[in-house]
Amino acid sequence: MPDEMPKEVRHDILKILNRVLKVLEKEYYSQLKALSNHTVHNASIFQDQDSVSIAVIIYALEKIVDLPSCDSSAFQGKFREAAKDLRDGKVQSYRECVKTLFRMIRDTDQKLKMYIDHVIDFAEVKKGSKIYDHGISLQQTASLLGISQWELMEYLGTTTLMDRYPEEASVEKRLKLARDIFGLS
Repeated sequence: MPDEMPKEVRHDILKILNRVLKVLEKEYYSQLKALSNHTVHNASIFQDQDSVSIAVIIYALEKIVDLPSCDSSAFQGKFREAAKDLRDGKVQSYRECVKTLFRMIRDTDQKLKMYIDHVIDFAEVKKGSKIYDHGISLQQTASLLGISQWELMEYLGTTTLMDRYPEEASVEKRLKLARDIFGLS
């Protein structure tokens, strides 16, 4: 991974880190779920390793923060260090903090791989919905991304994508349109 990070990604991750710090400091752990959803959404937009990594970390943190084995103050310190490194433009040092956060999560909860899979799967399915939105068939989109049509259909069912299109015209209106086009009216 290059020692650079797109400015937009860096700015977004820095905002996320600052929000996580506030949540951890005030022990408003219930807010981690909304923050987790936001970071997973961003990972699906930016689709870079840094966004996916922070999305997995926040998602996992939301799952483990209430466990007795979770030391939230240790996480605060590491998030603070990561934010400082990113603010100072020390991308490689920031990425080392991310690796440490992954280790801390793994030490707290052995389900880290499951959390990673969840975030990546969500990002893939969301990307699929965007491709489908641009007129590519459901089957082609699923095949292109290596996900099942069922996974894509399940996600599409939770979006408002299909609600944006107007209702189908009645048979009479379609027949009238066809006759007008071919000059048969």
